[in-house]
Amino acid sequence: MKILYLDCFAGIAGDMTVASLSSLAGLNDEVLTALSKLKLGTHVDHRDRNKPEFEAVYKETQKNGMQSTLFDVTCKEEHAHRDLGIVRKLLLNSSLPKEVIDSSIKVFEILAQAEGRVHGMTPESVHFHEVGAVDSIVDIVAACYCFYKIPYDKCVVSTVREGSGFVMSQHGKIPVPAPAVAELFKLSGAVVEQTDVKGEMVTPTGAALLAVFADEYGKSCPKGKITAIGAGAGHKNFEHPNILRSMLVETIESADDISVLETNIDDMTGEALSFAMEKLFEAGALDVFFTQVIMKKNRPGIVLTVLCKKQLEAGMIREIFTHTSTIGIRVKSSERAVCERRFEKVVTSLGEITSKISSFDGIVRHAPEYEDMKCIAYSKNLPIKKVEELYNLAKMQDDSL
Repeated sequence: MKILYLDCFAGIAGDMTVASLSSLAGLNDEVLTALSKLKLGTHVDHRDRNKPEFEAVYKETQKNGMQSTLFDVTCKEEHAHRDLGIVRKLLLNSSLPKEVIDSSIKVFEILAQAEGRVHGMTPESVHFHEVGAVDSIVDIVAACYCFYKIPYDKCVVSTVREGSGFVMSQHGKIPVPAPAVAELFKLSGAVVEQTDVKGEMVTPTGAALLAVFADEYGKSCPKGKITAIGAGAGHKNFEHPNILRSMLVETIESADDISVLETNIDDMTGEALSFAMEKLFEAGALDVFFTQVIMKKNRPGIVLTVLCKKQLEAGMIREIFTHTSTIGIRVKSSERAVCERRFEKVVTSLGEITSKISSFDGIVRHAPEYEDMKCIAYSKNLPIKKVEELYNLAKMQDDSL
């Protein structure tokens, strides 16, 4: 699996995202070509209707000795006033790829939603300077183009670090994180750490991009091979390097990372435990089982054990608390070696039975699917053992061909 990992140790902004992803994938020229399809500026300068409303360039720079790329957008003195509807129309009328248009609109909509909540207005009526500023349009479209061009399966984001204190806005002095940024953190579920660095490290544009593209937050770099690295510089200077670092990671697939969840229970009926097991399997558990134990005061009880994929851990914990009486769950990380699996149909004299074939390092096993055999046993009024014998006979005949 290819993971796009965003290391937000210095926060995130729209221009930092563009610079980081462009340098990771070598997209500088492609991004500038894509931006030319926006056709910005046709209503701005009546003396020259083709005069561009912005100029975008990439520059190489260093932050605390770290080489990085800067994406610099220079806006003309006069620029159009745009609300969300105008921005949406501008994008739909462009010749950008459909995927870029769709994701850009999503970013603008969630940005307008956050700004609208902060200012007490609907997203469609948010003032142009919050949504339709030229640099925001350029940063968002360029970033969405990078996400579109980079081949990845999942976007994982570190803890997002933010500064503190106050910054000036068009409405006066406001606290850090800015109200719109805090709203976007809430909407996206980002894992945030506020630092003692004075100033804003996360911009609304950066937070909105995460809200659309991030699949997981608060994670360290996944285990695997790093195949590409990008470093996007911000315009501000802090004590730390003001860089958004991106990495493309090829994860190791030979081992399966799972979570093992356990809890002791001594006050539930067998029927209630059976229902809990069904709900856990419905939620995606890999396995659920009970172990009989003797608990304190010699009370009989059970240990509920649930195996699940790491990404389902939080949801599975919620399911356990919902459907059992426990008040505490032990959580462990583990790996499991797994066989490769495939399925094929075996034709017997009574009908088709699915055969599950598992293999590992030359070891191959075949097993009939129980549900298929059960259906045949019911329909033919036969013992299930007889159906299994017919499956084995048909399998031997297939293997001899």
